[in-house]
Amino acid sequence: MNALKVKTSDFDSISERTVTDVTKLSVNLSREWGNVSDIIKKKFSLALLLISLTFVAGASLAVIFSFLISRNIVTPVRAIIAKFKAFSSRDMDFAKELDVMSKDEIGTLATEYNRLLQTIKVVTSFKKMIEEDETVEDVYLRLGNIMTGELSFSKCNIYEISTLNDSVKAVFPLNADIADLPCGSEMLISSDLCRVKRTGQTVSSADYKGICRNYDYAGGGGHFCIPIMISGKVGGVVQIIADKETSQSSDLSRRLSMASEYITEAQPVLSAKLITRAFKESSIKDSLTGVYNRRFLQEIADNLTEGILRRGTVMAILMCDLDFFKDVNDTYGHDIGDRVLSETAASMEKCIRGADLIIRFGGEEFIILLMDMEPDRSMEIADKIRVAVELNKINTVAGVLQKTISIGISEFPADTQNLWEAIKFADTALYRAKSSGRNRVVRFSRDMLKEGEY
Repeated sequence: MNALKVKTSDFDSISERTVTDVTKLSVNLSREWGNVSDIIKKKFSLALLLISLTFVAGASLAVIFSFLISRNIVTPVRAIIAKFKAFSSRDMDFAKELDVMSKDEIGTLATEYNRLLQTIKVVTSFKKMIEEDETVEDVYLRLGNIMTGELSFSKCNIYEISTLNDSVKAVFPLNADIADLPCGSEMLISSDLCRVKRTGQTVSSADYKGICRNYDYAGGGGHFCIPIMISGKVGGVVQIIADKETSQSSDLSRRLSMASEYITEAQPVLSAKLITRAFKESSIKDSLTGVYNRRFLQEIADNLTEGILRRGTVMAILMCDLDFFKDVNDTYGHDIGDRVLSETAASMEKCIRGADLIIRFGGEEFIILLMDMEPDRSMEIADKIRVAVELNKINTVAGVLQKTISIGISEFPADTQNLWEAIKFADTALYRAKSSGRNRVVRFSRDMLKEGEY
């Protein structure tokens, strides 16, 4: 019995300790769970914070990225689109260059646009300048200087093709020597020898070196002939000559493209100025001989005399009249008579300077004004003209025809300070030349007035 009590007592003691230990374990587990729960809560809060920060950062990056895309891609593209629209609509100022904000394709596009804009500005400025130029010759001069200056081609020749008789005239460089022109003198006589004139297309030796049989290739460089289109026809040719180095350069294509742009801009201006010149010349020039008419003399009379008096020089007045011209019309017909007049004017032009003037005064009568002459040298020039006319041979069906001319001379202001009176004095001297045998030169003198010839 005592033994049972002892065992019961041990069991109670063990049970009591077990309960105590379980209680301690429960307390410890509860404490540890509280600790773990706090850690979990902290970790969860941290995770939420990190997720929130990540979302905010992502959203911020998205906003920044969108802004960068808009600034570097969308905005420049929209600006470029707006600029190009302005070319057609002309409702905004497209002259301001684009900002190049990157070195990528968009930046390259903006750079190329700015380069295009610079080209347009230069060409537009060129067109404005030539529109304000006074004559066609001024435009040719400016165009040629751009080819040899700004575009750095070694040489440039510009030819003008007449729409009336298809003749060719070298207009740049000024006073060009025919011997220096690579196309030869035959082309200046017959424009159909010019390949550009026949085809209306640009002729380039880069395509085929021997493309033009009239061009002298001795220089070794390339040549590029670009047509000037006037009223749908080839009214001129810009001949660009490049040395070997330029012909092989990488930017040759760009320079030729620029040359074509300048020529394209010049075409309407040249067309307008050529029409103006034609109208003006038709009113002041004789259509048969190509020399000036009496109206021209009337228009410039005051300026001529004022200039001579201001410079203190002498102007010789030569009154010229073909001898027995009526016989030409009666014997050979008016067509041959017209040829005689035309060739007489041509013979006269070969004997005088560029500053001197020939005027068809009426019928077979011409006035030649020799500007700033040395005193009494007019007799020498007049006799030179007389001989040239006499030696000129005109072939007709009936044979060779030669004519003579009589010339009377007066000098302004030596004989009188009134131009029209000086012309009448020259006419008086002409009358003396006619009455004394023709084919001669007579200088006016005051004693002629006593004979009632004035």
